Amino acid sequence: MTNSMMKNISYVDGISFIDTAEVNLPVVVFLHGLGETKESYEKMLEQFAGQYRCIALDFRGHGDSLVEGPYTLEQASKDLLNVLEDLKIEFVSIVAGSYFCWVAQYFALHYPEKVDRVILLDGGYYEVDSVEGDLSQPTFKTERELDSHLAEHIKEMKMAGVEVTRDVIPLIKNAHKICFEQTEDGVFVHKTPDDALRGYLQDIASMNFRKEVASKVKVPILLILADQLILPKEFRDSNEIDLFEYKRVMSDLQITQINKSDHLLMLSHPVEASLISIAFLQ
Repeated sequence: MTNSMMKNISYVDGISFIDTAEVNLPVVVFLHGLGETKESYEKMLEQFAGQYRCIALDFRGHGDSLVEGPYTLEQASKDLLNVLEDLKIEFVSIVAGSYFCWVAQYFALHYPEKVDRVILLDGGYYEVDSVEGDLSQPTFKTERELDSHLAEHIKEMKMAGVEVTRDVIPLIKNAHKICFEQTEDGVFVHKTPDDALRGYLQDIASMNFRKEVASKVKVPILLILADQLILPKEFRDSNEIDLFEYKRVMSDLQITQINKSDHLLMLSHPVEASLISIAFLQ
């Protein structure tokens, strides 16, 4: 995969996506995390190249896609379906991160004829409670201030116990930096509006996802967990309960974990996540 391929961006009904367009290969669709973009999968696309045709989308309110809602699982699934139909793609596997792990399962439930396998990168297995509080993203007066913030973020990851190798530091910085845009007055603001963040989360919180969606998905699913030992104890305990309940209702589930990894596995451990994913797909 080259950088020129990464910049080959197309649109269907306002939804932006990267398509490596490698014909006669099985297709894998990559769904980013909440507030992230398709570019977060840059390193993973390199790993999949030559074996799979890769498509990575920006959903509504993210990246280069249209800003207008609705911000729901249903609409996100319809947008994905529209892209696949426009490209005349009949059958895919899905790799999803963070929030859009819920979208991947919703899509697999409502369009099972389209899905071979689903890979969830540290998401989609826990319930989302009611969404309260301020979800607004930070703003930065200068690019230098934004860069300083991103450097501090990586420092905090290391202090938490995440193994951040030298080769992924630029990947992490670039993936987060591309989520911001500079306004006319020079301020750097996050591209994803607050109502998009809140809308997507509220849609999940409005349902018993495990019962209404996940338990009814029949395609094979691989859940790749980030390192749970890095989390504070209260989160570890909560995740352990959620994971137990998720395993109890799923019909075809495999689970593994990448040690010393961050929640956004496609950024902190893209090679490891790719190797595990490809082995599952094969």
